[in-house]
Amino acid sequence: MDLGSDQEATLYGKAQATYQKSVLTAHQIDMLLERDELEAQGMPSDTGLVGRPKFKRGEEDPFYGDRLAYNLRTERGRVKSARTSIQEGFVQGSAVKMMEDSTLYVADALYTTCDCEDDPSYSLRSDRMKMKEKWVYSGPMQLFLFNIPTPLWLPFGFLPATQGRRSGPLPLDYGEDGRGFYLRNVGWYQIINEYMDVQLTGGYWTSGSWQLNSRFRYNKRYAYDGNFSFDYRQVKLGEETDQDYSEKGTIRLQWRHQQEFNPHTSLRSRVNLTSRSHLRASDDLDDQIRQDVSSSARFQKQWRSVGRSFSAQLRQKQYFQTGRVNLTLPSISFRQTRRKPFQRENRPPGEEERWYEKITYRYSSSLDNGFSYPTREQRLRNGVDSTNLDIPWYEALVSPSTYRKATGDVIPFDFQASHDVPVQASFSVQEIFGQPVFLSLNPNFDYQEEWRLFRRRLHPTDSSEESGGFGNERDGLAFKRETDFTALRQFDTGVSAKTRFYGTFPWRIGALEGLRHTVRPSLNFGYRPNFRDPFWGYTDTFRDSTYTVVERRYLNGPQKRIGLSLNNLFQTKYVTTDSTGERQSRTLSLLKLDANISYNAASERRPLSTLRLSARPPFLNRSDRADVRLTAGFSPYALDNNQRRTDRYVWQDGRPPRLDRLSLTIGTELGPGETRRSSLGGYGGSRYGDGRGYGGRRRGGGQYGSSRYDNSGTSEPTDFSIPWALSLDFSYDLTRQSGSLESSDAILNSSFTFNPTPKWLVRGDTGYDFKKMEFSTTRLQVYRNLGCWEMSINWVPFGRFQQYGFTLQVKSGKLRDLLKLSHPRSSVKDRFSGLLN
Repeated sequence: MDLGSDQEATLYGKAQATYQKSVLTAHQIDMLLERDELEAQGMPSDTGLVGRPKFKRGEEDPFYGDRLAYNLRTERGRVKSARTSIQEGFVQGSAVKMMEDSTLYVADALYTTCDCEDDPSYSLRSDRMKMKEKWVYSGPMQLFLFNIPTPLWLPFGFLPATQGRRSGPLPLDYGEDGRGFYLRNVGWYQIINEYMDVQLTGGYWTSGSWQLNSRFRYNKRYAYDGNFSFDYRQVKLGEETDQDYSEKGTIRLQWRHQQEFNPHTSLRSRVNLTSRSHLRASDDLDDQIRQDVSSSARFQKQWRSVGRSFSAQLRQKQYFQTGRVNLTLPSISFRQTRRKPFQRENRPPGEEERWYEKITYRYSSSLDNGFSYPTREQRLRNGVDSTNLDIPWYEALVSPSTYRKATGDVIPFDFQASHDVPVQASFSVQEIFGQPVFLSLNPNFDYQEEWRLFRRRLHPTDSSEESGGFGNERDGLAFKRETDFTALRQFDTGVSAKTRFYGTFPWRIGALEGLRHTVRPSLNFGYRPNFRDPFWGYTDTFRDSTYTVVERRYLNGPQKRIGLSLNNLFQTKYVTTDSTGERQSRTLSLLKLDANISYNAASERRPLSTLRLSARPPFLNRSDRADVRLTAGFSPYALDNNQRRTDRYVWQDGRPPRLDRLSLTIGTELGPGETRRSSLGGYGGSRYGDGRGYGGRRRGGGQYGSSRYDNSGTSEPTDFSIPWALSLDFSYDLTRQSGSLESSDAILNSSFTFNPTPKWLVRGDTGYDFKKMEFSTTRLQVYRNLGCWEMSINWVPFGRFQQYGFTLQVKSGKLRDLLKLSHPRSSVKDRFSGLLN
């Protein structure tokens, strides 16, 4: 300290000076007390400065520099060879001036998101730069790769200095595809307020194709959330002088909305209106292979205290392959959960329910107004003129006359209302003939009523053509629909009995001790009269023909069914001994084996049903590593010499039941620890799909997956910390209705990811159809960690959607979308067809 005329003091070593919210640390700090100034510097060494000055004011990002001066009175400062962080990037300069309002002026400025301080691999450089509040402004900027200048030059620049939403231009995509060189996603993002924003983009191809897209988003927490998008494409293929030249405009309209009015009332909608030509022109592989689109809107209200709910829904589904369209305008339903109408309100505590108090009922009703636009083949069979086959479904929807010309039917809408009242009770039987038993007895009765606004009648073929008949000709007659109220009242009743018993076996194999077999048999009986009988009034006659006034599928046939099911569970104990000698055990479920069969005495032919078996070893799924499911069906009927099923039982010929259906699914995920889930999570939904029953073919995400193969680059850096992960799914389905094999499928799907080296990552998914002897769409993606950069190669090597792509871009930060070299998806056939054939 020198308290003479100079009024100076110096701190050495790990020096620190604090003033209000400002903190300065360095190897050496000189305090000029008379001028209220601080000067800081580091100590030179062979490896650089030791104790480099660091200055931090409040919540602002700290500054580092070789030398630093700061005036406590004016709150201004100057840093030589300065460096500071700004969100995900860094700013460096030969000199930085700090103002009292936190504004910074940088000379010889450099901005980068690369964390290599001495020699960043990329940077935007400018002679002058200003940092104020939420933005960074600069004069002319030039891109440098390492210290090499590039021709990329901007007349000015402004960069966001805060996270979150910001209005401004969007980074564009460029590249080449089958329609020529393009510029896409050229547009603007605008914040409307804290709840809404809008995005407008466009694209142009050198072939003359162009695209306009708008997206409006809104979100208010705990209130509503949704977005609306509109996409228009003008697609030109070929030259105007070409014979196959085509030009077509396509539209896609999407709307998603969800709103919670209160905990019991909600509105949800997901609308997707588009055409097949629009999806075929899409850049997304999933859109190109899509075979249908659907839309829905649903309003739901619940009264949980009384167990009631109400919903109103609109639905639409369009199948591009067949041209069929189904709409429900609207579908209204009301439901009442289970209630006990005879329950006493003042039943004494501890007293059991009386038998009539156990009677329960439920009620549900629905009202559906359906519109169905038949397939092209169905309309041809209905006698539709070929000139009317191209009438779009939405024109037929709004015009009854157009619907009649397009379909041959006179009634466009199918209205029906239904009511369902199931009544049941549950009784526990504890003793039979003095012997203790555990038996659950459940009688039931179900009443259904349907209201329809039309009925069908038989007419001569010529008159049916004049009044809009729709085929089903027989003996010169055809059905036609007529407007007439029809009520269908049907019911069925039955009773079921369930029990449970155990068997134990004292055995030990290694750490497995004992075996317990739990059997849950169930016997049920069901009765339903034949509502197709004239007694019930749902038939009519024309000449000598008797027919039902509605399609037979709406009327239930007779049933006197006895059903038996056996559910078996085999369990054991897994016993271990710790270091103290204490035994520890846990129950391990080895196998679940279920069987069921039924006999319908009212059926005139083949009353005995197929014997169905299902098996699953639960212990394999305990660690979520694997899952195995097997279902099988065995027919009890023999075949004749022509391999057709007869009414004769197979055991009458001394043979066992015949296998006619089999389904096997095996799925597993392998990987170190929990990494297998995160690494394969993007590869398409449920691991096992829905194809676990008869004929269910598991295609799932292993074949197509999500849109993760966007060659314009991913929004987040790739995770290279996953050493490896593998997902395998195998499904086999066999259906044999007669003696010959009618259909079978054997499909293996696989998704994988692995790191050959710490800086390389390979991902892919594929599938193989053993019946067709061909691979499904196979996709590979290779990543390379290049420090501050990342490279990716995407490839669909064979199949209908052959593609490849290459992307080189910075790994993170605001420059990720700007500094990117991309060769987007292109058809491999255009360049490599000779190598692939």
